[in-house]
Amino acid sequence: MISRMWSGRTTTENADQYLAHLKDKVFPELRRIDGHRGASVLRRDLDEQVEFVVLTYWDSMEAIRRFAGHDPEAAVVEPAARAMLSDFDSTVRHHEVAFGSDQLAGETADQETGTITWTDLTVENAEEMGTFYRQVVGWKAEPVEMKGYRDFAMATPRSGRAIAGVCHARGPNAHLPPQWLIYITVDDVDASAARCVELGGKLIAEPRSMGSDGRYCVIQDPAGAVAALFAPGRK
Repeated sequence: MISRMWSGRTTTENADQYLAHLKDKVFPELRRIDGHRGASVLRRDLDEQVEFVVLTYWDSMEAIRRFAGHDPEAAVVEPAARAMLSDFDSTVRHHEVAFGSDQLAGETADQETGTITWTDLTVENAEEMGTFYRQVVGWKAEPVEMKGYRDFAMATPRSGRAIAGVCHARGPNAHLPPQWLIYITVDDVDASAARCVELGGKLIAEPRSMGSDGRYCVIQDPAGAVAALFAPGRK
């Protein structure tokens, strides 16, 4: 994993507005880029300015180029951000992440085998249900472009972290039940799916690829409960 470090400064008056811009605009867009693994922001209040250090995390330099373009060392600062910043670094620094307290055996904590890594809901009308959950629990609905329609990543209102999905019952999701579906991380999706069947369970959706993100399937246990099994791609 590679960290990308950049810093910029705002006036005291613009600091909260800039932080909101990062949470509401920049970070949701980063999450749509293949290979992006998270971000954090450091803030330091100075005498007349506020300094922000932005750390983003990526699988590889190739993933960073998908975001930054042909020159990954150049800072990416869009016009809206420039209008709020008093000055900023024109270049960035990259570091290999040697170790993090949220890592275990080379995996981030939320991808450790046996953990629940994601939850989503598959329904006929994802727009309607996305609006429902925005109003009931305060989530933000971030569109995810599919082939001819949009699903939604639901994000927390304060940090902007995507924590669940609301999807249309179309394409590979057409036969999934309209319920909140948990994704459980396993070492080998195909082996776990086969063992499920051996033990009296059923396959609702056969193991399939998610590209570089990994593989998943959907199972029904002998009691009738449904869950997805997910194995992350090894970068």
